[in-house]
Amino acid sequence: MQRGQCYTRKMIYLYCPDDNAANGGIQKIYRHADVLNRGGFEASVVHLTPGFRCTWFRNDTMVV
Repeated sequence: MQRGQCYTRKMIYLYCPDDNAANGGIQKIYRHADVLNRGGFEASVVHLTPGFRCTWFRNDTMVV
């Protein structure tokens, strides 16, 4: 990036099924969003049902 230029950060959305049963794939999606956020990216998990969040494992992952 050249001096004086600015850029817009883009959000990375990770689609996740609305399933609250223990499933390692779903947990990996949440953890992937966490790793991206710690790495300086903006990432969020997306569920189709508003307000849905997996509760069978501890997380503070951004969910939309």
